[in-house]
Amino acid sequence: MRLPQDYRSLARILKSWSIAPVPDPSFSAKVWRRIKSGEGVKSLSAYLRSNSVLVILALVLAIALGAIGGWSEAERMSNSDKTDIAGAYVHSLDVRWQKAR
Repeated sequence: MRLPQDYRSLARILKSWSIAPVPDPSFSAKVWRRIKSGEGVKSLSAYLRSNSVLVILALVLAIALGAIGGWSEAERMSNSDKTDIAGAYVHSLDVRWQKAR
């Protein structure tokens, strides 16, 4: 594949470009000092306050899912009760099961 001249010069520039970051010799000591000091550790209430939008969305989702689940279970039980009542009514009308007077 032949690249236009502009792309070839860009490719040469990108090949020559490099980054050589200077490592911080005290990086590891700083990290361990922060870990030991407990810096950055949040209590539950601080975490909930800082992530209030996420917490509210989770609560709304939980309430909505609970409401949908409760409604569907109530609907299922209602249909079951209707079937039982209708069966009991038809059974009570059946002459074969009535006592002779």
